[in-house]
Amino acid sequence: MISPYRFAAAASALLLGCIASSALADDEQKLSKEDLMQVVPDSKVLSTSPKGNVRRWTNDPSGNFVANWESPPQVKHSTGNAQGTWNVNDKGQYCVHIEWEHLQTEGWCAFLQKTADGKYGIASEGHSTWIPTTFELSK
Repeated sequence: MISPYRFAAAASALLLGCIASSALADDEQKLSKEDLMQVVPDSKVLSTSPKGNVRRWTNDPSGNFVANWESPPQVKHSTGNAQGTWNVNDKGQYCVHIEWEHLQTEGWCAFLQKTADGKYGIASEGHSTWIPTTFELSK
């Protein structure tokens, strides 16, 4: 017969193992800094702002890009473009800065994760206070 203390110790160890593997799985969802440096250069971004503006750009390996935006269908059609920069910070976040001419300057950092369709999206936590409403990065 197993003593109650042994049973409790075994159950506790099993529970701690499950918690640790769950935390590890969460960390594995976020791309590392090294992964980002492989994925981001030459990748294409498609995102929308909170006001519905659709934005597109390609991340040049130099850290620069030209972003284009287009107003949402329900608004009078307008478009524009702007110079932007991207980098991967020491935390392993993808960071963007865009000086829009007729829109508010955009600057944010976020962890990225691989999505089910093989593209990349913003991880659910660990980002700056403002991020795009939708975001998709693809190679």
